Amino acid sequence: MKPTSYTLPRPTINRPSSNAFVRLGISLVLAIVLWGWVTNVQDPERGREYLGLPVTVDPPISGLEVATDISAVSVDLTAPDSILDGIDRSDLEPRLDLSGIDEPGTYPVQIELNVPEAVRSVQISPREVSIVVQETTRRTLLVEFPTPDLGEGTRELGQLQPNANEVLVSGPRTLVDAIDKVVVPIEVGDRTTSFTDNFQTVALNGEGVAVEGVTLQPETIRVQVPILTRGRSVPVLVTVEGEPAMGFEEVSRTTDPRVVVIDGPAGVLEDVRFVSTRPVDISGRTGNVQQPVAVTGLPEGVRVLDPASGSVDAIVQLSPRGQRRVLQGQPIRVIGATETAAVTVSPSSVNVELLAAEPALGSLLAEEVTVILDVTGLGEGSHEVEPSILLPRNVEWISTDPEAVSVTIGPTAVATPDPTAISLPPPPGR
Repeated sequence: MKPTSYTLPRPTINRPSSNAFVRLGISLVLAIVLWGWVTNVQDPERGREYLGLPVTVDPPISGLEVATDISAVSVDLTAPDSILDGIDRSDLEPRLDLSGIDEPGTYPVQIELNVPEAVRSVQISPREVSIVVQETTRRTLLVEFPTPDLGEGTRELGQLQPNANEVLVSGPRTLVDAIDKVVVPIEVGDRTTSFTDNFQTVALNGEGVAVEGVTLQPETIRVQVPILTRGRSVPVLVTVEGEPAMGFEEVSRTTDPRVVVIDGPAGVLEDVRFVSTRPVDISGRTGNVQQPVAVTGLPEGVRVLDPASGSVDAIVQLSPRGQRRVLQGQPIRVIGATETAAVTVSPSSVNVELLAAEPALGSLLAEEVTVILDVTGLGEGSHEVEPSILLPRNVEWISTDPEAVSVTIGPTAVATPDPTAISLPPPPGR
């Protein structure tokens, strides 16, 4: 039996129209734009500048040296925030690759810098530098040790003892040839005793300027630095002039500092046992006196090292003698007036301050102290007169209050003056 055959219908294929392709393209573009917008909002792109980045130099072949001073460069990067936030200065290492240079000369070389791939833009300034390459040369130089300035104090530098006296200098020929000397500056500071330390070697040109770009071997030299003390310490004696106020006496004299350091010829210095100050005036003083004063009277060739000013603070202590007592309302006795003169005194009594040892002052009676007002030779009218005080032995007058009284002399006698003529010394302390 012949099999039955069937004919299947051909499948129908719906082809997209041109409008569909347009819509697809627009959707794709919008998606890309939207993605870019969202990315820019969430992680915006910006620039950041890194200034003063040192340049690492990959040196040329052995026997050649770079004679050019390579300055620092600045780098400006543009990238998304998330990328820039992860880049630190220490991550950026500008480099000059000179490893391919094999002979002396001047070469323009571009600065290289490796950055993450996400960085959109890299700008280096300067981008290219001119490099001078020279043959390496060497010189051996004696080291000089300049004497440090210790000022005018008592310190003195002894003989330095370094562990090396020569330095091997190597580098580009022009730089090595420019070196005039190698020095080791010694820093003493405030040290007052001997010490040992390592000090840097420094290459200088003829103008005394440090030469950079060369190698010094050794870089440091160990030096023993003896610090000596010069001079001799002697005490200071205070010289005073004048007398303190009535009732006061000098208790002590001293200086700050109490000793000074002097220096001079050895034979002369040995004979100096002490030094003195210029006179301190204590005339009329009632309290301690303290003032700066110069040391004086030094032998020829001798000077004060410490203190450097050559001066000390002189201190003179004063204190009252005995005890004080004030007699209130001591009456005034007038002498020296003519029989016909009318004398009026105002006030008619004064307060008298006295000083004496405690036993004498305790037994003193007011009647033993006489206040005298001498008007001898005064004409008619008003006068200001200072009274005099008559005292027992071992009692000192300190002051009178008031110091002077008002005296009026008229033509009519209203009182009989004391006919006894008394010759009095001037008031104490006046």
